[in-house]
Amino acid sequence: MTLLRTEQLTLAIGGARILDGVSLALDRGETLGLVGESGSGKSMTALSILRLLPDGAAASGAISLEGVNLLALPEAEMRKRRGRDVGMAFQEPMSALNPVQTIGRQLAEPFEIHRGLPRREALAEAGRLIDMVGLKAAGVGLDRYPHELSGGQRQRAVLAIAVALEPKLLIADEPTTALDAAAQAEIVRLLMTLAEKAGCGLLFITHDLPLIAGFADRIAVMHRGRIVETGRTRDLLAAPAHSYSRALIAAAAHEPKRPARRAPAPALMTIQDGVKSFRKGGATRRALDRVSLAIERGEVVGLVGESGSGKSTLARALLALERLDEGRVTLGGEPFMPGHGRRMRPLRRRIQIVFQDPYGSFDPRQRVWRIVSEPMHLVDPKPGVEARRKAAADMLVRVGLGADVLDKYPHEFSGGQRQRIAIARALVTQPDIVILDEAVSSLDVSTRAQALDLLMELSAAMGLAYLFISHDVATVRAISHRVLVMKNGAIVDEGPAATLFETSSHPYTRALKAATPDLAGALAARVGASYDGAVEETT
Repeated sequence: MTLLRTEQLTLAIGGARILDGVSLALDRGETLGLVGESGSGKSMTALSILRLLPDGAAASGAISLEGVNLLALPEAEMRKRRGRDVGMAFQEPMSALNPVQTIGRQLAEPFEIHRGLPRREALAEAGRLIDMVGLKAAGVGLDRYPHELSGGQRQRAVLAIAVALEPKLLIADEPTTALDAAAQAEIVRLLMTLAEKAGCGLLFITHDLPLIAGFADRIAVMHRGRIVETGRTRDLLAAPAHSYSRALIAAAAHEPKRPARRAPAPALMTIQDGVKSFRKGGATRRALDRVSLAIERGEVVGLVGESGSGKSTLARALLALERLDEGRVTLGGEPFMPGHGRRMRPLRRRIQIVFQDPYGSFDPRQRVWRIVSEPMHLVDPKPGVEARRKAAADMLVRVGLGADVLDKYPHEFSGGQRQRIAIARALVTQPDIVILDEAVSSLDVSTRAQALDLLMELSAAMGLAYLFISHDVATVRAISHRVLVMKNGAIVDEGPAATLFETSSHPYTRALKAATPDLAGALAARVGASYDGAVEETT
């Protein structure tokens, strides 16, 4: 029985057509994967179903839930259906949760609003929910606030809210994007369990083809506001009919070429016996536990591990943004520690970082030339505006954007273009080493492939070393010379990228590999045959 059907759904905002005749169907108990690059209209389709659209948006066509056209309902009736009939788990749980309310209060709210339960009974229902999604077993109580939870725990809380009233339709919008492989696998298992228990239909929005290939019944491919192809997962992945579908699958299977390894050289950067602890609520947690590593010039070192394993603390220590309790960091053989003022300026030029969210790391009021040249100005204030503009223009050309974007603002660019701007900013001081902290994890498969190719080309051309921090084991394995595995603040395993995940006997490394989505493996499991990533050409 058809649960959800959109027919010729069209959406315009400010004169721009965002959705162009979107037609989808989803049965009760079915999982439909909605895939496509950033900006293709996936999230706007979900928000249209919920009628959570910005002012000035004009939607036409039909969105039917069990035969009722949601677009024709009065707003008061639609408010009753949100949460009760349609639940949604948003991409960024920290933004979806209220930072000043406890998890218990937020889980209780649907029961108070939709079922009229008194506070005590609503909180009892909230307690049942945290048990159901595994938060209680992890020691998370109703009195905790969102900032006190890990990324995976926050996502579980968001899922609990989405399924609280056992909706007929559950929409999950990129629910695993920022999670490590183990947490990602746990969230997918939880989603499937919750959907099965409620008997609801699941619309799973993602740009991660290997992930969705493992569990979706059908896949719909979206491009520029249109559904260009829909089919059973095994059929669509094995023989896609549309050229864009073929391009998406090729990008998902694409492995960038890692730079050739240079001859062994003295270490460019080291950390020796690094220890860093944090106190919270009277307890001490060791974020770095006797960590030692060395990175050579031109080497790409991958760093993987679950959320909270210490990866970001290690990055901050290497950037001299975090003072170690014990141990030392060196850059080019010289001590590199916080608090040395002007003496650090020449050294700071040699190390830069590209963050996961470039938009969040840019000043939205500054033009691109100022954003890109800012590190250069901080290292040496002497160069004037013209010198800074020229340096920014040269670097923007190098990353494939061109000098004509100098006077634009961050909001005028796509996610992939903003990441190129972030790379240009990191390279403007001509560094020796760049830390890439989840630098491509939020990008869709096509844009990610382009960004990785660019990073590898720049490393080869400039002799750059990278510390590539990621939860994406497949990407780390493809681009790195060497991989370090981190857990509970310690490096528990390391080895050549080409062989570590196949030969390691460490249980955590093996668990990471097992939890990593694999497009070829997922399709092979569905068709009962080997799959090498090639697709049939269909005319």
